[in-house]
Amino acid sequence: DRFFSRVEGGTNPRGVWLEVRVARAEALARAGKCSDARRVLTSLARPVARRAFTNDGMREQLAKPPIAARVKSIEQRCAPS
Repeated sequence: DRFFSRVEGGTNPRGVWLEVRVARAEALARAGKCSDARRVLTSLARPVARRAFTNDGMREQLAKPPIAARVKSIEQRCAPS
C-alpha cells in the first residue's frame, strides 16, 4: 500500500516488485536451487492477491531490457538438462 510518485523520474511499483522477485530468482539460481528459481520466474507476470498493482502492466515491465536480460540469464543458467 505504498505510493511511488512517477513525477520527475519516480519509481514504478511494478518495476520494484519485479526487481525484488528477479533478485530472489538470481539468488536461488546461484545457490543451485534452479527448480525454485524457475518457479519464481514463471510467477512473475501473475497477479498477486492484495497487490493491486500486479493485476496489469507486469508483462510490459518484464519486456524492458534490464529485467528481460536478467530473466534470460537465469533461464540459461537453470535450463533443464
